[in-house]
Amino acid sequence: FIGSVFLSGGKWIKGACSIAGAFTANTFILCNSRGGVIGLAAQGLLALKIAKGQMRRNVFLGMLAASAVYIFLMDPQFIKRQTINEEYGTDTSATHRIDMWKAALSVFADHPLGVGGDGFNYLSPIYLPEIVSADRYRAIHNTYRFALTELGIQGFIFS
Repeated sequence: FIGSVFLSGGKWIKGACSIAGAFTANTFILCNSRGGVIGLAAQGLLALKIAKGQMRRNVFLGMLAASAVYIFLMDPQFIKRQTINEEYGTDTSATHRIDMWKAALSVFADHPLGVGGDGFNYLSPIYLPEIVSADRYRAIHNTYRFALTELGIQGFIFS
């Protein structure tokens, strides 16, 4: 969205989009999401595919500029998170996520009306003692299960 507005806007719009784009890139970096990076790459490839003529060149140049900003903003933690050198079965981030999804359904079964904001984080040491220590919380990483556990069935239906 920011890129399309940048390409079609005037001088002030381009400046505002440049600032917004840098903050958005930094948000992706701070989230350390491998899926987010894959989504950005897919979006860029799709933009190149659907752009025609002069616009394709502008999109490509914009992607080069955005990549330069992205590389400038990257930190060692982000680079380490993006490096995949493990087998899926031994990647605790992936295997524990499935366990967290199952625990979220258990929380929902015990509390069908929800546990309130940050409830799963608070209850995660109880429902996942083998993964989560008492002083560290875990996020669900699934919006549907998040809504079920924290908002309950009524919040899930109306959200």
